[in-house]
Amino acid sequence: MPASESGSEAFDKLKAILKEHAPQLTVRNDEPRFYLLRSHLNPRRKKGDQFAAVVVDGNLVRYYLTALFPFHDLRQQISPELNKHVVNGTCFDFQLNGSDLTDDLVTELAGLTKNCLDRMLPQPRA
Repeated sequence: MPASESGSEAFDKLKAILKEHAPQLTVRNDEPRFYLLRSHLNPRRKKGDQFAAVVVDGNLVRYYLTALFPFHDLRQQISPELNKHVVNGTCFDFQLNGSDLTDDLVTELAGLTKNCLDRMLPQPRA
């Protein structure tokens, strides 16, 4: 019997990264194998923009960090080890069982996610 609803250690670790930022964003989906965060309402589009998601897809867990897209400098700072998991510039694929998701990669993804959020949020005026 799986230790969690998702049945995936990788999903659980990646979802934990996103849940840290849920208070500052909008949780759009919170299901056992799909978790999606959106930014708050974008007045031009009448909905929030996707910030990030983690999805179980067959034998893979996909971490979509959509918010990374406009930040070319952050994409260039991705370590060679994490870069091995990049699919399209903003999606990171890992094995369902988490065998290729090391603690160092989790830490790096958490930092990258936080950096994206910090850049997206309005900065307080001095």
